[in-house]
Amino acid sequence: MAQLSWPDCQKNFNRVQKLMDKIQSFGTQNEEKFTVGVKQIGLGINPRDGNTANSLAWWQSVLRQGTSAPSPKPGSYPFINPRDKSTKYPNGRPYRFSDILKTQEFGSGGFNLGNTGEGIFACAIAARFMSKTAFISPGDVKKVIDGLNDYVAAGKGKAVTTTNEYDSPNENVNTMDTVHLMIELGEKDMKHLMKDYAKYQGIIPAAATYCNDRKVRRWADILYRNNNSDKIEVISAGVSGALQTKIDTYVKINDKRVNINVSLKVGDVAQFGQVGGMLYKGDGKKLGQVEYFADFGIKIGSKENEYLKYAAKKDFPNAFHVSFREAEAVLNQGIDNAAIARGIAYHATLNERKVEMVDLQMDKSVIYKFDRIVQKLQDQEIKIEYHTGTSNLPSIRFLATNGERIFQLRAAKGGTSGGVQYYRSYVEKGKALKQLIGEEIPLEPIQ
Repeated sequence: MAQLSWPDCQKNFNRVQKLMDKIQSFGTQNEEKFTVGVKQIGLGINPRDGNTANSLAWWQSVLRQGTSAPSPKPGSYPFINPRDKSTKYPNGRPYRFSDILKTQEFGSGGFNLGNTGEGIFACAIAARFMSKTAFISPGDVKKVIDGLNDYVAAGKGKAVTTTNEYDSPNENVNTMDTVHLMIELGEKDMKHLMKDYAKYQGIIPAAATYCNDRKVRRWADILYRNNNSDKIEVISAGVSGALQTKIDTYVKINDKRVNINVSLKVGDVAQFGQVGGMLYKGDGKKLGQVEYFADFGIKIGSKENEYLKYAAKKDFPNAFHVSFREAEAVLNQGIDNAAIARGIAYHATLNERKVEMVDLQMDKSVIYKFDRIVQKLQDQEIKIEYHTGTSNLPSIRFLATNGERIFQLRAAKGGTSGGVQYYRSYVEKGKALKQLIGEEIPLEPIQ
């Protein structure tokens, strides 16, 4: 793949924004960890570059100016700090900034890593129900991918589907279950699922870990021993359902939904909720800052005129500071833990019952169980921190009793339309959320 330059990236704002969001979600542009694909590497300046000051200044200009940032000075492209051998290419050299720009996560490949991951995940679930009593290995998942039927257009839009059917033996050899696998993806994502899945060596084992977990194994065991011939459907339809549901992959048994409902993330993605746009109050079609904060029991509404004064001048960073400072003042009067918990659960699940968020990481999966969040937060002494990023956009961080971040509310730049900058307000998880409601599942044989 040809090496991408900074001017190449400036032609695709989403690629630049993903880079900026990755850095800003940690609150700093230097010496922090962020994810490239399924691998975490250190973001920093390699002293061998020889232009440390220029490199750091360039990172800051990207965060501050986005696609308007100038190209770095000759010789000052920052390296990625190689903290250990896993962060180096096989030939031993450290990752460079240009290496990040060539990854599929930043749009270079023309497909979406998370979407392709949904297809891999669905194949792993199908593998579990095809071999109900076995330990599901990465090789089992690959066999399902290799055998997928050709895809066909899925009606309107660019989505395509592949439908597949498999026999699934039972304890009673006179009965046979049937597994139906349906995957819906964008065409480029589907092509990469079928042809280039070898690139995802970290995702495939992670998907297998979820299928070996207790809940999925329990359903497989019930169906293996129930002396019936059952119809098992594994459905991944994240394209058509993206606006109506958080669920990317689900399972039906004999035409009835069961409690395997997954909202999938690939590579420890921080964001799990958002409100788009720059309104202070919703207009019936779009939500605004009032509704964004109200989801967490934070009632604002008295600073509309001040907010609109900045908005009229297209000075949305300072407009967001008005609404975020207003929310901060409300929180300083007292934090309603239950309301905060309900807001987290809503943005993660849209209040759909029995939805789990699953992060696929290198050789493991992390399952977030939002039905536990109210109980887990009730005894936490939640504190807040107000933070301003180098792009002058605010965030409010919610800290657990141990000082770790539970989640944060953050204003961020989105794309542009007709030359007009667009903004979003994100909901992003932190380390303490995993500590409170996360369950890490390693890849290991069933005991």
